[in-house]
Amino acid sequence: MSHEDADVVKIRSFVTKCLESVGTLVEFTAYNYAEVLIPDEFINHFDGENYYKLAFDFDVARRHEEAEFVTYGSYFLDKVIDLANQRGLTCKRHIIDETIELRNLPQKIASKVTFRNQRMNFVANSPVLYHYLLFSFKVSYVSDEREDQIIKLLVNLNTGHVDNRMLESIGSAFFTDNPHTNYGAENMQSVDYAYKVATEALEEQIQHRIHEIQNKIKIRLIGEKNRITEYYDQIDNELKLKFEKLNERENKEGINTINDKLRLSMIERQRRLKEIEEKNALNAYITLFNATLISQTKIRNKYNVKKGKTERDIYVVWNPVLKDVEPLICEICGTETFDVDLCSSSHLGCIECVSLCSICGTRICKSCGTLSECHVCGVFLCDRCKYVCENCGDILCKDHIESCTCKAEKRRNQQEAEMRKKEEHILEFQKNPLSLSKSVKQYMDKYVRKNIDSLDEDWKKALVKLQSALTVEDKIKAREILSELDEKYPDNACIKARLVLTYERFSSRLMSLSRHAVSIAPQLALSHTAYGYMLQKRGELNFDQTIDEYEKVIRLAGDDEINLKTNAHYQIGKMLQDYMNDWWEARRRLEMALEIDPNFQLAHQALNNLKALMRGRYRL
Repeated sequence: MSHEDADVVKIRSFVTKCLESVGTLVEFTAYNYAEVLIPDEFINHFDGENYYKLAFDFDVARRHEEAEFVTYGSYFLDKVIDLANQRGLTCKRHIIDETIELRNLPQKIASKVTFRNQRMNFVANSPVLYHYLLFSFKVSYVSDEREDQIIKLLVNLNTGHVDNRMLESIGSAFFTDNPHTNYGAENMQSVDYAYKVATEALEEQIQHRIHEIQNKIKIRLIGEKNRITEYYDQIDNELKLKFEKLNERENKEGINTINDKLRLSMIERQRRLKEIEEKNALNAYITLFNATLISQTKIRNKYNVKKGKTERDIYVVWNPVLKDVEPLICEICGTETFDVDLCSSSHLGCIECVSLCSICGTRICKSCGTLSECHVCGVFLCDRCKYVCENCGDILCKDHIESCTCKAEKRRNQQEAEMRKKEEHILEFQKNPLSLSKSVKQYMDKYVRKNIDSLDEDWKKALVKLQSALTVEDKIKAREILSELDEKYPDNACIKARLVLTYERFSSRLMSLSRHAVSIAPQLALSHTAYGYMLQKRGELNFDQTIDEYEKVIRLAGDDEINLKTNAHYQIGKMLQDYMNDWWEARRRLEMALEIDPNFQLAHQALNNLKALMRGRYRL
């Protein structure tokens, strides 16, 4: 056969198989001359025509001028190739059978599969055809960059599970187009079900890669956002400097222009940040580009399993490619297992799905029902062995029939009475005479509830005295009372913080008290105020940490803790001015303090002094 004839045979075979795969009727009425009738659902692909005459040889095409000449580059061949590309590639393969020594299989299976407390008797074995469906997916991870990944998943059509062990092994197996046997075939799951199983497994498998890519994107995004932020911060700072100069000259037109530019800068900043986020958003696209139906001859081994009156036949499969036993499938939950059990209704299950009654030994699976637990000791009970209390419905074993909860009703009533009495006692101590913010009041209420057994009348009297001392601003008396309270009732963050704030100096003891207050109540603004106060008193080396503590005060303080917020802004402003020479930020902080409390005289005085210094600097 010449080279040209070989091409004709290849083209004719490809076109015929492709058209027949979509239901086209192909009839060869002469040598290399065919008439085809295309199904209605595919006529649009062939420009609305459903009937064609095809010639696969040049001489035949000359004799039949009405026929389409099908050869390389021809219109009809291009249409068929396009149709094949759209439908993807599917094929069918069979793993070539291997010679197996059947005599040794029962011993190998017995060493692998465990039947709990049942006799397992080998009956017979026979070769049977089993099937797999191999899916090949292309996963494209698309963000600012693109990454493609090929993932193959092998689904056992007989068990409905993804088989990774077999997927690794078929690479070294030998294949043929069709099995040369007449063996029977095991029942199979549908292709749709296998595809669902494969896509669910694929979704789980790609999560790790998606997480890795998202982490890389996050790191890249942080760098790009920082670059954009630094760029617009520089622009804003230059505009603010111009604003101050125009403000001193009272140039209203220039001030309005600068304000407009600042607003535009903010809008552009947000637009760029949003744009960079959208650009780096990750999308995953999945394409199934190949599916292969694989058949394999396996050895199905029949066993008779018996336990008492419970008996049934079980089939265990030997896989010649893996040279191993395949796991059995739990009939209750569907998981693969080598450790199996039979319930009293002959259901095959894993050890998680079959349970044993602790009294009579009956095995019950989740399909038959569930075992109950004794309310007292927790042993498993079947319906025949459990006792149910007529009054309260508790389930009990025979050893605890008299231990039902309804028999202890009197004891519960006594306990409830004691709890009510204790609650009244707690409420009495929670009537605090101090003027407290909402957050501090909640903290003190929790403290009283937790430590009610250690509190006494001295606690209530001391709080009354403390309120009197605070009312007349007697710091020495308040300090004395707070010291006694801290010594007698430790671990109270409010007491420790208030005690620290009565001093005008730094000491290691006061620093320890303030740290302890923060560790006890990290969400209490008062604790961070005391700690920041001590850090500020310690000296210049702690200013960054001190500012951080006052920032926490601002964030944690409630609406009824204006004094704490105002003081925090004021202290930050003073430190920025006196020690860090950041006058613009210091000014902003002082203005924020006055915005919260316009009557805060210390902030007024500090702001006026700062403005005078700033005017002197710009004149120079």
